[in-house]
Amino acid sequence: MSAFYKQQPAGSGMATAAAFCGLAGTACSLVTLIWTVFSFFNLDIHNPPPPNVPLMILSFVILITALVCGILGIVFGSASCSRARREGLPSPAMGRAGMLLGIVALVLLLVDIIVSIALGVNAALEGTLERFRRRRSAELLLHWIGGWRTIM
Repeated sequence: MSAFYKQQPAGSGMATAAAFCGLAGTACSLVTLIWTVFSFFNLDIHNPPPPNVPLMILSFVILITALVCGILGIVFGSASCSRARREGLPSPAMGRAGMLLGIVALVLLLVDIIVSIALGVNAALEGTLERFRRRRSAELLLHWIGGWRTIM
């Protein structure tokens, strides 16, 4: 049986660490992105909910975890790929996968930050426009009532 089985050379585990960190960073980034989008769909500008401190802390921890895991995935993946090339190991595929997942995690975090800023500005502008519309409609109503007074 040993004639058919060829044992692969042992690696340092950097490729596995890169894949794990990249996957964890991507998962955390997706969680923060989905959380951001769905929290803004349920946002009421006029009656904001009270701050939920444990939820805010959890959100911050997940965001930092995604950032750290994404960076570690890129670092471990590039180190694993360079070691595989240098020592002639068969395939640096897992290191490349970890590096790619780390990059995806950081890109998703960037998208999350852009979406958060855009939705926050949109919510602020919507509140401002709503106040403007109410004020303008009150002015038009007063003008309309004033116009009827001059006719009567």
